[in-house]
Amino acid sequence: MESIHSARLLATLSLIALVARSEVSPGSDMRNLDRDIDPVEVSGEVLSPISGAAMETIRVYASSNNQLQPIAFQIDQRNSAGDWVWTTVPQQAKGPDAMQADETSDLSATGAGDPTVDDQDPRGESVFDANDVLVFMARDIGDRHAKAVSEPGALLLELEISDPQKGTTGWVYIARHASDPPARSPQRYLTYHEAERRVVAPDYEFVYSTEHSVMLADLRINDVSILEQSRIRGKVKAGLGPIATTMDFDERAIDGYDAGYINGPVRVIKRSIDHVKVGAGMRSPDVNCDHYYYPWHAEVPMLFSMRFPIREVEILATSRYRSGVFDGARVTQINEPIGIGRDQHNTNLLADHKDARWLGLYGDGLAVIALIRIPANIDDYFGIAPHLVDDAGQAVEAGYRIQTKPDIVKGEHVLHSVYLILADSNGNDGAAKAIDLLNNKLQVEARRLQ
Repeated sequence: MESIHSARLLATLSLIALVARSEVSPGSDMRNLDRDIDPVEVSGEVLSPISGAAMETIRVYASSNNQLQPIAFQIDQRNSAGDWVWTTVPQQAKGPDAMQADETSDLSATGAGDPTVDDQDPRGESVFDANDVLVFMARDIGDRHAKAVSEPGALLLELEISDPQKGTTGWVYIARHASDPPARSPQRYLTYHEAERRVVAPDYEFVYSTEHSVMLADLRINDVSILEQSRIRGKVKAGLGPIATTMDFDERAIDGYDAGYINGPVRVIKRSIDHVKVGAGMRSPDVNCDHYYYPWHAEVPMLFSMRFPIREVEILATSRYRSGVFDGARVTQINEPIGIGRDQHNTNLLADHKDARWLGLYGDGLAVIALIRIPANIDDYFGIAPHLVDDAGQAVEAGYRIQTKPDIVKGEHVLHSVYLILADSNGNDGAAKAIDLLNNKLQVEARRLQ
């Protein structure tokens, strides 16, 4: 059966290439998009012609040398409430009575209340909905076929992906096969190992603490450990009327558990449910914190709980990197790198650089760029300052100090610390890639071909 599928795909791709060669002007529709680390996320609303398609019938292709080849992709489903449909819910999140409940209820059969089932789908099926998200990598985008056809009964969409600032473009093709779809791409960019709390990407590994839900225990680049410790130190001011007190806390005060995850192959989404204990018997409410991991960057949440009687919060979130890993640093406002690892500086080297949203550390062919991403609707409520301490012979500690402003609205606010990890950096390209990643999103336009 596999050989039949392969022969059918080969015939399909040969026909596409034949038509394309006769109608495409040389060089006019070749990919010139120079983005490679960016994920491309396409909502089901944009892909409405394949709405209702069974998941197993959808494939994504890119063209190179007039040949279409399958590329890595995934479809992350959302349920009717707009929440993620998880690949797996850890047993810890299910609770001690979960197994008994599974055996005695019919929730799993109906999909109602089951976080691993989309309640919008027919029973026992998994289909593509308007609120689902298709994800692939910009590095896999290819050239254009001006006209393409597929096997009888299939539906084909052309996606044009463009960089709005540079005017560069590339293309991919989405196929909804009538039956017996060809094999998917064997490429897998990321994998989450639940038992080890470890995310494995092409060049990096994030290993999380087994004691503190959102804290890194290790960061490895090309299988070399570069992280000594991740740290959080904070202050909370609370009070009633004229009476107020300030309480200190650190990463040991953050408690929670993993509630579910989606396990690649293009990205990993992991949710933890966390709270902060701030002393005097006080703690924040539980808050959902979604972590996103991509082949070359990760978005890790930070929680700010502003409930009565909390008035102000200050957090210093840093990573202590091992000695000798980095020899230079850059921030938003300066062009020349700051030398590190040579002299002892136990004070913040970046004290004069307020509101710098990215901080890059550079070593021999590698870079780690940390950014703070604040949702636009709450950006005015936070003050940001970069932090860099060079303790020569010991470690380099880098991160951000984040303070709430007095007029911040009450509620639970989640900020993201974004880590761009480049194992082949030349020291100059990292900042541009980081800025594009966050502030210059790729645009997608879909056309139905057949």
